[in-house]
Amino acid sequence: MSWRGVFTGALALIALEAVVRTDESAERVGGMLTGIADLVRRAMSPAVAAIPDRRTN
Repeated sequence: MSWRGVFTGALALIALEAVVRTDESAERVGGMLTGIADLVRRAMSPAVAAIPDRRTN
């Protein structure tokens, strides 16, 4: 294990603690993650066409 990895891990943990320190900030981060998860779920869904059908009747 290098000192660079230890330092990077410590900074990541400090940043995570700063982001979710309060309930309000934790809810904001959770909301962002939920939004990203919804986008990924929609992109991976077989029910949603990757290329929309623009043909007219």
